[in-house]
Amino acid sequence: MAHMFNIANKLSSAVFEAIGAKGTNIMVQNGVEAGQLVPHFAIHIIPRNENDNINFQWQPRQLTQEEMSTVELKLKQGAESIGQFETEEKKEPVEVEKKVEKIKKKEKGENYLLKQLERIP
Repeated sequence: MAHMFNIANKLSSAVFEAIGAKGTNIMVQNGVEAGQLVPHFAIHIIPRNENDNINFQWQPRQLTQEEMSTVELKLKQGAESIGQFETEEKKEPVEVEKKVEKIKKKEKGENYLLKQLERIP
């Protein structure tokens, strides 16, 4: 994920320079209610300019202290298994036997490709 968002950030910079955008929104839509029409993963880079009439503003709902505590507990329970793969037992790497065959030269004239392959250790 870090690599994907690093690339998205670089593409966002390219959008600034290539089309003269004054800003970008980088977003992921997850679920129908979030605007995802087809189940897949995509990072959207949306070029922005002043007065472009795109509105991503939302008004957060105020929660009571009890509601906030309930949400916190549910999130903690739901996140317990995150990172669990890191504690799995590591398996030893499988060794692969390396077999090298010498390529024979052509008798008439030298083949450039074969000459280059011989240089590879």
